[in-house]
Amino acid sequence: MEQSSVAVVTGLAGVGKTELVLQVARQAMGNSGWFPGGVLFIDIFGYDEDRTVPPERALEEFLRALGVTGEQIPSGLQARTRLFRSLLATYSERGERLLVIVDNAASEEQVRPLLPGDSATAALITSRNTLHVGGYLRELEVLEAKESVDMLHGILRQARTTDTRIDEQLTDAERIAELCGNLPLALHICAALLADSPARPLSSLVRALTDVHRRLDGLQREERSVRAAFELSYRRLTKHQALLFRLLALVPGNGLSTETAAVVADTSFLDAENLLQQLARAHLIDAGMAWGRWRMHDLLRLYASERDRAHDAGNESGAALERLYQHFMTRVRDADTWLRSVRTEDSSSSFRSREEAVSWLKDEREGLVAACGAALEVAPEITCWLAHRLTRFLDHYRYLDDWNAVADLAVAAALRLEDLSEATHALQIHGLAMREVGQLERAQEAHELALKLYRETRDRFGESVALDSLGLVHRHLGRLDDAIKAHTQALRIRSEIGQVEKAPAIRSNLGNTLCQAGRAPEAVEALSAAFDGFNVLGDVRGAAMAQANLGRALVESGREEEAITVCRASLRLADELGDTHVKALALCNRGRALVRTGPANEAADELTQAAELYFSLNDDFLASGALLELGSLYLRIDRPTEAIETLYRAADAARGSGRQIALEKTLIALSDALKSAERFEEAIRAAFEAYELRHTYSDPEAKARAISRLGALFIATDQVECGAAAYADAADVFHSLGNQPVSEGIARQTLGWLLTRLGAPEDSVKAQTRAAELFREADDRTREGNALRDLAESLALLDRLEGAVEACARAVDAFHTAGEHLSEGEALQNLGGFLAADEHWTQSAEATERAASIFRALDEPRLEGRTLHNLGVAQLALNQPSLAIPTYRQAVDLLRAAEDRLSEGHALLNLGAAQLGSDMYAPAAETLSQAIDIFQALDESTLEDQARSVLAAARKAART
Repeated sequence: MEQSSVAVVTGLAGVGKTELVLQVARQAMGNSGWFPGGVLFIDIFGYDEDRTVPPERALEEFLRALGVTGEQIPSGLQARTRLFRSLLATYSERGERLLVIVDNAASEEQVRPLLPGDSATAALITSRNTLHVGGYLRELEVLEAKESVDMLHGILRQARTTDTRIDEQLTDAERIAELCGNLPLALHICAALLADSPARPLSSLVRALTDVHRRLDGLQREERSVRAAFELSYRRLTKHQALLFRLLALVPGNGLSTETAAVVADTSFLDAENLLQQLARAHLIDAGMAWGRWRMHDLLRLYASERDRAHDAGNESGAALERLYQHFMTRVRDADTWLRSVRTEDSSSSFRSREEAVSWLKDEREGLVAACGAALEVAPEITCWLAHRLTRFLDHYRYLDDWNAVADLAVAAALRLEDLSEATHALQIHGLAMREVGQLERAQEAHELALKLYRETRDRFGESVALDSLGLVHRHLGRLDDAIKAHTQALRIRSEIGQVEKAPAIRSNLGNTLCQAGRAPEAVEALSAAFDGFNVLGDVRGAAMAQANLGRALVESGREEEAITVCRASLRLADELGDTHVKALALCNRGRALVRTGPANEAADELTQAAELYFSLNDDFLASGALLELGSLYLRIDRPTEAIETLYRAADAARGSGRQIALEKTLIALSDALKSAERFEEAIRAAFEAYELRHTYSDPEAKARAISRLGALFIATDQVECGAAAYADAADVFHSLGNQPVSEGIARQTLGWLLTRLGAPEDSVKAQTRAAELFREADDRTREGNALRDLAESLALLDRLEGAVEACARAVDAFHTAGEHLSEGEALQNLGGFLAADEHWTQSAEATERAASIFRALDEPRLEGRTLHNLGVAQLALNQPSLAIPTYRQAVDLLRAAEDRLSEGHALLNLGAAQLGSDMYAPAAETLSQAIDIFQALDESTLEDQARSVLAAARKAART
């Protein structure tokens, strides 16, 4: 502490002001250089009228402590003050500086005479009021939650070192701290109560404190009491201050505005503001972070509520509550009108602009939500009304938890009212809120029940609303056909009841669903009609949203330039409205258009802005969509690192939104990106999470595809057994569907290939046989041919050459029928090999020659050269060297032209051997030398040795 300093420690009753200054005093006394003259301490009990120590008596005690005898103490206040300050200065001059502590001062008048007059002596004052006496102000706050638990732990361990209840019952300890509002006095009392009974579980104290009407009763022990501490502060309030203090307890929520305080007190704004500042100086309320906002400690609120019940004369509380709810309803009604469109200044009696209305709703949001709950018991009709009117705001600005809360309250209130119409409407709100937090099954249940009730009461308009809402749920569940059907039914009902002009929102929802279903031209038509409809109704926000969504449909229709123009117009409306949600949607869809037209960097900027705006609105679902588009863009422009980072972020956002289909889609994209980057382990984790999501959705087809995706990743990481298990599972699921022959066939064909790698050719044959049958059933001759080729390979491994030949011949036929000539040639080449292995040389030569002809027609020199090489082998086996030698030469020329050096070497080796067999020794030697050069260059030592052996034989034969 600096010299000549005076510090005032202030805060609400029980916050620990005295404890703090005493700790400072003990620390000061422990340091001989700080205050060698010592400490003067006095508690003047400024808040206790029966015990208050007047300044004259306080000065007398100080003077006696400084060695002044009774007869030397003057009688007047001023004289005593002069003598006291003179003595303090003398002590300082002698190097015996003192610290003066005045505890519990209630006013500046009480403390000023006790302050030192010199520039060296220090003074500490504690007060529940903010005192301005020319010193530093230190406002003491309640503890943090962890500090509160630590305090409980410390006190109990100080009482009994073996007390481990806090460590063992931490959750209950945290709850006690919460119920105490982290107020040190309350925590000390709780700790003492627990120390009194070592066997008492903390849960017992939690139960005792949970009842709000008895909590203050529980926070007292012997002479210490939270209620008593508050009582001392309350007694000093004026009549008007006390009235406002009591009425503030009626305001729901943890904070309130000056405007609200004026309403409950039935006074002017300026008078309320003045009274609030007085209560804040007394630390009976706290000023909020923004000017004009106030809050009250939980325990003070309970005390104020007690005082209100005790002093309620003429039902002043009932009247205050009636004013409060009427005020909230009027302001919410007026604010809600601004959310529909841009309006002129005289369109609302309370707000001059949309910005002012939205700002008020945001400031009062917590209190309005709390008011819905508070009204449930006393006026459930108000709960219903507020819930309905707050829906638009909570939806637009993505306060989803609050929306969910008021929706539940609306249902409960409607049930209390036994009002079927209100209950049905409340179910609608409940379903909408459930959808937005990702609880799609619960949303569906709510809308289906609402639809049933609307139909029972023959409310056609309500029926159309419920159908439209059901369509949205179906869309988010991926049931696009059901969604389109529901939206279409809703439109038909509006037409039948003559209210189709009030259905632009339904048209907009239908358009968005059509777009997602790949029916972009129809989506453009529906969204254009929705835009026109919103304009007719004067709903500027609806029109802006429809325009932004129309941009997406135009992109999907290949009309990118129109999409950019439409989104630009939507952005202008969004700026006019000050609507961040519409702006984000327009930016996102313009970004999608720019992805296709370029430049890519501009598209990336638009999508990034959109994502950040969605995050600012706490809309993780739409943010994930923008990031998914951005990540895909980064992949297309070869920025894989940024793509993966973006897709990870998109997955986190989708996960936070609770939308499982969106998360699954994002995880699939992430898995594919990671696989391309050869980050296989991460890719498997992403794919497995996607699979788990589909598993919970009970969608067999999607589940099978997710398993197949996992299987592909297992193959990429050479986890063959895991891959085989995955594809076997996928094949069984596809089989159970009974209508997926191609998908099942692909799974079984891949399974067969993996089983071959695992050394299980018998099982592979079964899988490939079934795959070929499935493809033939589906009339997919290309896939049938591939499966038959794989089957032939498996049969050959089992030395079942006849079966291999038959399967390969069928593959040739399948490829020929499908017009897949390259595959036909390859199958003929394989067929020739199997026939050669079974020593059917004539048929082998025929098949191989047909293959060579196909490759020649397709201008595939490498494949033709390899096939001619095989043909030469067959011709030699048929003892036709005169045919084999020119065939080999032709093969060598083709393979050399194709730069297939290894195959060229093989052909030269066999050509040399054929020449040797025909006694063409010199040409054989030359040919074999060429083969040796190739094998040597390719480091193929085995083949080189083989060629050298044949060359040696040729030279020997030439000599003889």
